[in-house]
Amino acid sequence: MKKVLDSIYEKYKSPEYLQTDPIQIPRGYSDPRDIEISGLITALFSYGNVNSILAHLKKLFFLFGTSPAEFFSNEKNIIKIQDKLPYYRFQKSEDIYLFFLILCEFWKKSFTLEYLFGPGDNNTQTRIRKFQKSFLDSARKKTEISPG
Repeated sequence: MKKVLDSIYEKYKSPEYLQTDPIQIPRGYSDPRDIEISGLITALFSYGNVNSILAHLKKLFFLFGTSPAEFFSNEKNIIKIQDKLPYYRFQKSEDIYLFFLILCEFWKKSFTLEYLFGPGDNNTQTRIRKFQKSFLDSARKKTEISPG
C-alpha cells in the first residue's frame, strides 16, 4: 500500500499538476490565516469540473482582495459583496452569502477555525460533525429555521 500511495504522491506533487488543481488557491498565500480560510472555502467549492471550480474560486477570491483572513475579519466586507456573489452549481448566491456571514462570525472570534472542530484528540468524523453542527446552529439562528 505504501508503494502505491508514494507513487500517487510523486505523480501529483509536481508544480505542473498543482496549477490545474484547486489547491493552488490556498498555496498562493504565505500567511497561515489566509491559507486556513482559503483552504476551507476552496475545499467546500471543489466538486465538479475542475475548470468550473477554478473559475468560481477565482471570482470569489478576487472579491476578497489580497488577504481572505483580513476580509473575513469584518462583516461589512461580506455585506459589500453580497450583490456580487456568483451562483455556483447547487448554491444560490444567497446561500453563499449566508455561509460567508457565518464564516465571518466564527472567524472574528479567534482568527482561526480550528476551535469549531473540537479537541484534536477526537476522531476526524467527530470533529467534522462538530464543525457541521456549529454552522447549522448558527444558520438556524440567522434564518430562524426550526431544528428538524
